[in-house]
Amino acid sequence: MGDFGTSGRWNNPGGTPGGIGEFLMGIVLATSGLWLFMGRVVVHSRGFMHGWFDTQFGGQGTVAVILIPFVIGVGGLFVNGRSVWAWAVVTASLALMVLTVLMSLELTFLPTSLPAVLGMVAMVGAGCGLLVRSLKDHSA
Repeated sequence: MGDFGTSGRWNNPGGTPGGIGEFLMGIVLATSGLWLFMGRVVVHSRGFMHGWFDTQFGGQGTVAVILIPFVIGVGGLFVNGRSVWAWAVVTASLALMVLTVLMSLELTFLPTSLPAVLGMVAMVGAGCGLLVRSLKDHSA
């Protein structure tokens, strides 16, 4: 990151001289564009039992398919807390639980005019461009 110079202000984004104005403007543009874009997204849940596992296992026993290895892994950890296989099973089971919840979500984009969408996407693009440009050396 930047360093504090003798003047006491942060003036070196990316470790290069200059570019603090571009950096801050890029942050403002990118976050504003993402905020506006995400404000148009509605999230619905189909319930915990829906998702990839639901289609793979015929809709039955989704939670059990994940919880059985989890219980075995936790039992293995109580036997030996340094067991690599038990940690792997517990970690994989927890990851699958999180994925199952995430995959049960439905994202819907609310009806929005094309100019509004283009403006939001342009703000994000311009902000990211300014962020990258602020990392260049501005000493020349």
